[in-house]
Amino acid sequence: MSYRRMGRGLAQQALKRAALKLLKKSGSKLVAVIIGTLGPPLIIFFIAVALALFLFAAVYAAMPGDQHLTGVKPSQADAAIRDFAKSRVAEMNVKETWLVPGDGAWYPGKGEYTFGRLVDRYGQDTKLVNEWGDAYAPVLYRALQTAGTDRMADRAWVEAKIREAAKELRPWFYYKESKVTYCGKDG
Repeated sequence: MSYRRMGRGLAQQALKRAALKLLKKSGSKLVAVIIGTLGPPLIIFFIAVALALFLFAAVYAAMPGDQHLTGVKPSQADAAIRDFAKSRVAEMNVKETWLVPGDGAWYPGKGEYTFGRLVDRYGQDTKLVNEWGDAYAPVLYRALQTAGTDRMADRAWVEAKIREAAKELRPWFYYKESKVTYCGKDG
């Protein structure tokens, strides 16, 4: 190998090193520019994603396992409270069922008379009635607000609060008389 060739090879290697150095320098500048302009929004986005994942993980970690959900049998006291709540809610669901003279002619508690039952022939009013849990949930919430006492063990308190919640949350139904005309094949 001649010196000339060796010199040319060294020159090429030096040229390659200079090109790589320039590329690294310009590439790092490009990366710095991209991070500088997009960095804060990206950081905020990644923090939001991390917080959302943490929230989902915390909720799922707090849930009981499947074996707890399928094998739970309520105690006799729980069943009695549930039955009491069902009966109070059923009673209050039909308490405010008023017959009114026409559209727009209603005022809470005013009408010709109350039916005491749900009377929509298509059953649309049954979709709007309360379930026993609708009256029971506020009672649980109130019981949790009283620190240091077990309110749910006091049956008289629970029943009084269920009565109160069922009365407060009762639906109001206003019915008007309507005429239904049936037409057969002969008109």
